[in-house]
Amino acid sequence: MVIKYKQEKGLTVLLEPIKDVVSVSVGLWINTGSRDEKEGQYGYAHFVEHMLFKGTTNYSSKDIAREIDRVGGQHNAATNREYTCYYINVVSDYLELAVKILSDMYYNSLFEDVEIEKEKNVIIEEIRMYEDTPDEFIHDIFIESMLKGHPLSHSILGTIEGIGNAARDDIIGFYKDHYRDNNAVFVIAGSFNENAAKDLIAEYFNRGSSKLSGTKTASHAKPVRVYHNHVERDLEQVHFCLGTEGIVRNDPMRWSMYSLSTIMGGNMSSRLFQNIREKRGISYSIYSFHSSYSDNGVFGIYCATSPDKFGKAVELIVA
Repeated sequence: MVIKYKQEKGLTVLLEPIKDVVSVSVGLWINTGSRDEKEGQYGYAHFVEHMLFKGTTNYSSKDIAREIDRVGGQHNAATNREYTCYYINVVSDYLELAVKILSDMYYNSLFEDVEIEKEKNVIIEEIRMYEDTPDEFIHDIFIESMLKGHPLSHSILGTIEGIGNAARDDIIGFYKDHYRDNNAVFVIAGSFNENAAKDLIAEYFNRGSSKLSGTKTASHAKPVRVYHNHVERDLEQVHFCLGTEGIVRNDPMRWSMYSLSTIMGGNMSSRLFQNIREKRGISYSIYSFHSSYSDNGVFGIYCATSPDKFGKAVELIVA
């Protein structure tokens, strides 16, 4: 059973005690992603995610890693188009440590100039790595083509030029605008005592502002569809996506769409895998996917094949 409540300043809390496990997962979700970036801020949501690991008033970046590693824990984060997530997994004995560290990252990150400059280089290398990985980069091109002109369409990572020119005040401004308690969800799942967990959350998550000062980016305008987009690269294969509109996140029909995608290309027994890889042998990697957002959905199929088999692959996928 999931226990849900809100703190006075707006932080939503979800607790799910699970019997017969010895670990616990602690997560902080911020209801902000790349779609909330204005022009000139592209990549900022992801940049802030990186900076929350780069030192607080109580922990250096090395301390954060060492404190979690020394108890056998795992920690990481991810930036999506509509949210940012931070999590720590530990043996349940160290629940307080996980809550304390996430709280400190959330409230007390320093955003030091020297760390921002170093992290610019890290993120620029991440962008370069991503652009050198065609089976990942093609998905950005696909989303940009499907949703051109919509806040969802631009890259989560931003651009090399934009990240290189990012100023500390602008990064901190984005953080202060969006990292607010009524724009966040804190979650604990696993082995823990409900009352003890509530006490820990009340102790460590009690300093946030209840006011969301940033303007949420909401666009209900129909995006412009780019029906064909070709990016030339010197590669051995053709990597391509083709697709159509999907279903929005709150539509109950999305579950049918997820089921359809699984049948089409979600596993090794799927129609795409069996017909194109197993039967025809013209592709190593082929699958379908569906992404639901608050006001848009995208269904697509990814395939990689040799240039001489590209036409046949498209023909078989469409069939």
